[in-house]
Parts: sequence; C-alpha cells; structure tokens
Amino acid sequence: MIHARGLLAKAGCFALLAAPVLAQLNASPGLSLSEQELNFSAFGGGDAPPPQSFSVTSTTDRALPYSVRVEGDPWITARPAKGSTPARIQIAVDQTGLAAGDYSAKVVVSTPGAADLSVAVTLTVEDSLPVLDVSPSFARLSAPQGSGDPVEQSLLIRNAGGGGALDFSASVSTDSNWLTLSQTQGQAGPNAPASLRAIVNTAGLPTGVYRGVIHVETGSGAADIPVSLAVGTPGPVLGLNFNGLIFQAREGNGNSNARNALVLNLGTGTVNWQSELLSGKEWLALSSS
Repeated sequence: MIHARGLLAKAGCFALLAAPVLAQLNASPGLSLSEQELNFSAFGGGDAPPPQSFSVTSTTDRALPYSVRVEGDPWITARPAKGSTPARIQIAVDQTGLAAGDYSAKVVVSTPGAADLSVAVTLTVEDSLPVLDVSPSFARLSAPQGSGDPVEQSLLIRNAGGGGALDFSASVSTDSNWLTLSQTQGQAGPNAPASLRAIVNTAGLPTGVYRGVIHVETGSGAADIPVSLAVGTPGPVLGLNFNGLIFQAREGNGNSNARNALVLNLGTGTVNWQSELLSGKEWLALSSS
C-alpha cells in the first residue's frame, strides 16, 4: 500500500490531507525455490547417501531460464546445470576421500534480471566399521516337478557401514544338493554392491517343500538367508506377460496402434488356449496373427 499526501482547499483555508492510495504494481519476474537447505550424512569409506532435490519455479505466469552453479568442494554436484522453469534440481554428494567432519557448500540458482537464490547444503561424514547387509533376507521359490529350467534368486550384498570394501564368502550351509551359488566369494565396495545368484535345480525332486540356508561370512559379521522351494505337480500353467493394456487414440483419427500380448506357459508340457472378448466389443478387437 502507498500513502499519498496532498492539500485540500475549503473556504479559503488549506488543510493537510493524508489518504491511502492503492497502487497496482507489476511483480518483477523471479525464481522461487522449494528448499532453503539440504542435509546429508554418510560413513567414511561407505556408500554415498541417496540424492536429494528441490524445485525451481517462476514467480510469474511465464517460464524463466535458469542456471545453477555450486560454490564448494568437488564432493557435491547439481544437475541439470541450466534449463527453464518449472524444473527439479538433483543434488548428489560423494564423501570419497573425505575425513570425518562437517562440510558445507551452496547451490546458487540464477535468472537474468533477478537476484540470485541459494540452497545451503551440509554433509556430515562419520567413522564406522563395515556392516554386512544382504537383501532380500529370505527367498521363496517354486517350480513344477521335472522342470528342466533352473530357478534363480539374486541376492544383493553391500557394506551398509564404512571402512571401505567388504570381502565376503558364501556357502550353502545345509545338505541341499538342489541349491547352488553362482560364486563362493566376492567383494562389495563403496557404491558397488555385489550380486550373488542362488540357483535351484528341481531335477529328480518329488513334489513337496524343501528348505535350505545360504550363509554369508565377512570379517565384520555373518548373515543366514533361509531359502524355501515348493515343487508342485507338473503340468501346463497359463500366463500372460502383462496385467493390463492402455490404448491412446484421437477422436475421428482412425484406429490406435496395436498392442501385443504374449501367452506364456509357466509350467510344463503344452498349453492349449483360446481368447474371447467379454466386453468392449464395440471398440476392441483381437487378432492371433
């Protein structure tokens, strides 16, 4: 609100008049940021923490160009470096080579004709011993009896603490000749988890439920991963490669693009099948070609 002062003349006298006057001002174009600060924490010699982000929008009804620069050490990156609003800026940090302590930086966002805006970024690095982490923590598998195809389950082994790379060994700790491993030793490094595949062979197994344990050993601890296998009666099992389909078309613009569906046999033997439209016949058609 702007106040204006003036003179009011009446009957030869002058009086001072103070009256509020509203003025419509055009807002200057500028940027708005969704965050003012971002905080990260990490273990020295461990995985980098997940990236964080903030949004950049215009204070007017039109898009504005922007550019991003980082004021700080090379442990922080911001992407994309430029673009137009609205946008989302992703901030990533990497504590590799940093000693334990607190670190600070600033991400500056600029647009022509407006003042710079900034987001303060802090990184706290802590010392930690290696910590073994295996996921998933259990595996449930199933296969039809007599299936010639092996069944696999991938395990992700990583160091959830610090201290650098983590060496490990893996074995099947129970008498389960149907269960083998793709490797018996390996290493999980910072930002580089190791993948271990559990392979199940059902050849010669009668129907039933079988149980085994995968044992992972490191210098910083161990983990046991239970594995269960259900062997079912052999026979065909009908399956599809999708749960639903979405079609897009313009009114009066003819047919949409065709979508393919794969009919699968998830069991053994041969699947004999046929298809039928239960609804939507006025706009949907099937073709086996």
